[in-house]
Formats: sequence, structure tokens, C-alpha cells
Amino acid sequence: TLALAGMGVFMPVDLQDVFKKRPSVRAAALEAWKDTYVKPVYSEKQKKDLARKREVERRRRARLIDDAAETVLLLPKDAAVAFTVRDDPAAAASLERHVGQIDVVIPDWFGASGNGCELVEHIDAPTQRILDSHDVLVMPRIANFTDQKWHGEQFAAMMRDDTNRRCFVNKLVTRLDQLKADGVNVDVEELAPEDSEPLLELLVELKNALHKRGMRLTVCVSFYDPAYDLEFIGQLADAVFVMAYDQHYPASKPGPISGKAWF
Repeated sequence: TLALAGMGVFMPVDLQDVFKKRPSVRAAALEAWKDTYVKPVYSEKQKKDLARKREVERRRRARLIDDAAETVLLLPKDAAVAFTVRDDPAAAASLERHVGQIDVVIPDWFGASGNGCELVEHIDAPTQRILDSHDVLVMPRIANFTDQKWHGEQFAAMMRDDTNRRCFVNKLVTRLDQLKADGVNVDVEELAPEDSEPLLELLVELKNALHKRGMRLTVCVSFYDPAYDLEFIGQLADAVFVMAYDQHYPASKPGPISGKAWF
């Protein structure tokens, strides 16, 4: 022990310098990582196992959405859809200038933390005034985003609880009906892959309740995210919006948020 201690004194371990500047990620390395991420490599046995599991899953989910998928309330043909935000002072002014060119407006009016069936409202008067005075379809956005953060785990727990899920659907649809809305846009993010089926259950119940009142269900989905079962969300929703942006963002170099070649 003494000998080892002495070696430690005279021959110190070569520790990494944690105060060095953080290395930057090279574009080529990032591109290689992206290709690996979106195109995983499986053995033949793994492919067969995945195909078998997916077929079992597909049959179960087809039964889940069967009745709800039969009816669709389409948006107007070639509809121009605009998402509006509350935290940008220029948003209401921009909406007022262009509302005559828009068919569908999705205002950011509802949030959910996933605590029980809690529903958080943040309806802004300027946007509501503009929408009330123009002939556009209004489908408020509901997102699992409150207090400046996404609540993936909490919202997933709510979706798995039959009582809370039904309470949430009833509360949301009742409020939409009071607002004389034309539907809702569901933007649920930061879910785990195992949350994909509870999300479908929520969407089925929500669509059934909305359609009884003549309202539409629209859903936002991300790229490459297993939490969104695109095959069945596509059959279930009245419209699907792919979140095809973030090519450039506030912390990146300047450029388009979704250039045509990138998209």
C-alpha cells in the first residue's frame, strides 16, 4: 500500500484537463451521426423479430382506431394554415394584416402539465378579437407545455389513466365548444416510444368527442420519433402537420428554418 501511495505521489495519474475549451462538433461528424441515427443497421434475425412484433402491434392498433378512422372532416382544399404565438408582440399585428389570406388559424391557447386532467388556458384578447371578426376556421393548439417546459412523463401518465384521460378529453372539448372553435390541434412532445399507443387512445377518444360536435382533430408530428405512430395517426386525424423545421434556429448560423432542398 505504501509503495502504491508513493507511486501516486511521484507518478500522478494523467487526468483530463476539464478546463479545456469544449471541442466543437464538426459538420461532417454530425452528418455521419445523423445518418447512423435515422438508418439503424439490424441483423436479419433482428429484422424478422421487429417485423413480427410490428405486425402484432399493427393488428392491435388497427382495432383500436377502427371506428374512429372511418370518418374524416377534411380541411378546405389547398388550405393556408397559420400557427400564431402569444409571446411575440408582432404576432397579432401580422395576423391582422394577413388573415384575409388564411383559411385556418391555430392559436396557442391551451397547455397541459399532465397533473390529473388539468387544462391551462392562455387565450389572448387581441388574437381572439381578430378571429371573431373574420371568416376563418379556428382550431386552438393544446400542447403538453406549461411553465416554459415540456411535460412528457407527466402527460404520458395522464394518458395511461382511463379516468384522467377521459376527464381531460371532456374538459378540453367542452371548452372548445364554448369558444365555438372548429376543432383542435394536438402538439404533444417529449414522449417515449412506449407512449405511442396511449397517445393513439387519447386521439381516438378526442376525435370521437370532437366529431359529435362537428369539430376537427389535427395533430402535429415530428421527424424520426417513434412516439408518433405515423401509420395510424395518419388514418385517425383529420389533418396531420409535420414539424419540418429547425434546419436553422436561434443558436445556429443564419439560414432558412426549412429550405426546400433540406425539407
